[in-house]
Amino acid sequence: MKKRIGLFVAKWVFHQQVIDSAIELTNSGYYVDIFLYGNTSINIDDPIKNPYINVMDFTFDKDFVLPLNKSNHLFNKEYTSQFKDRKLIIFGTGNLAKKALKKLNNQEVSYVVDNNSDKWGSYFINHKIYNPSKIHTENRSEVFILVASSYYSEIKQQLEDNGFKEGENFDNILNLLEAQMFENYTTEKTIQYINGKEYSYFVGFEKIGMIWAGIISKNYNIPYMYYSLELYTSDHPMWEPGRYRLLHNVEKHFHNQACATIIQDKSRRDVLFKDNDIVEQETLYVTVSIREEVKKSENYFDRKYKISPSKIKVLYWGMIAENRYCDEIIKVAQELDEGYQFIIHGIYYDEGYYNYLKTLDKKNKVVFSTELLSVESKQVVIDSVDIGLCFYKEAPLNDKLTVYSSEKIARFLQSGKPIITFDYDNYKIAIDEGEFGTYISSIKQMSTALDELVKNYEYYSINARKIYQEKYNFINQFKKVINFINRN
Repeated sequence: MKKRIGLFVAKWVFHQQVIDSAIELTNSGYYVDIFLYGNTSINIDDPIKNPYINVMDFTFDKDFVLPLNKSNHLFNKEYTSQFKDRKLIIFGTGNLAKKALKKLNNQEVSYVVDNNSDKWGSYFINHKIYNPSKIHTENRSEVFILVASSYYSEIKQQLEDNGFKEGENFDNILNLLEAQMFENYTTEKTIQYINGKEYSYFVGFEKIGMIWAGIISKNYNIPYMYYSLELYTSDHPMWEPGRYRLLHNVEKHFHNQACATIIQDKSRRDVLFKDNDIVEQETLYVTVSIREEVKKSENYFDRKYKISPSKIKVLYWGMIAENRYCDEIIKVAQELDEGYQFIIHGIYYDEGYYNYLKTLDKKNKVVFSTELLSVESKQVVIDSVDIGLCFYKEAPLNDKLTVYSSEKIARFLQSGKPIITFDYDNYKIAIDEGEFGTYISSIKQMSTALDELVKNYEYYSINARKIYQEKYNFINQFKKVINFINRN
């Protein structure tokens, strides 16, 4: 009988890398169960039509009610530990506060505050309502405020203006309720499904997916791996001193208990291991890539925008936003000869910035393409250009250390398209070794870089395809995971 592999994806996108991992596992003789919690999908058009893959969404029922502190799992313990032995205060008296008090033990709540002065002195579910100024008389280290209001952003600012810190002195009640529900409802549903089935390994994608896998692993003594795709470590802007600090504590605990880490390269491994206090752990290096074959070019941009086939098409593909170098790219394009056609392709959320970019294209050297592409169409689009621009920010490290963690780079190389990048150390090492593109220190140097690639285009194109097979081919890369599972 085939054994099973459980893949856990929580509070993250249902990534193509998850789909491709599942397919390769089934190709190696395993049943695959994909457990989802609070996920969104990106451009995964076709549901998995594979009899050996089962996808289950165990996102909790929004109306599910459980009492506080019933879970024995570390995740919930870590969260509730922040207000253990501290005076608990509820900020708000609306419907959310009612739901919150139903889930909290009334004896644990000291009092309630609200910004509406008409409510001061009255009672809310047996708790007297006070002016929020009462909080300011408290020793901050001895209280914890749970904000139970849809106006969380405004109340957060109000509390921070008075010296309270999110995560240390207060938090959104929704985070506590979700922690309880995830630990109880979602975990219980997972256990009910897993009972009686034989698993070889669990694989947790990203932080919460790995924690979920670790929680379930403790019940069945099944080894699990941490599959890290994003480096949301201490240097990242997403790092919050409060809620993220708690998540990081749990991540460190479960990462240390994992049997292996799947990550893209040694530089990213070193950052993650340092952040999570990992001294030594088996590491499987799997580049971010795709598994589908290159589709025959359909000259997508030539047809859609009536671009002359003789022009060298240079593609920026990514978010159209500030700090993505779009404005600098457009300015450089204005200075190049007529043989080049620049294409800015991606989505934007700031219409004002998008319109500003269009005003920079004074000589009509740039085509703006904002159509959302299907997964299948992406490679057709890549194959219809000549050169790819792969510019990532120097900070945070998640952006800088991307030479083996960018789907965009993998797609360009798969189609034999040379790339231009910044001269970060990891890029310099990879490009010097593989000669599949060139690097620059400033966007202003792009003209020279383009001329070099065009002059020796066939050489760089052949190397791009070669390096794809050697370092980026997902099927070959994922064999490292298959071999690890099979030998243990």
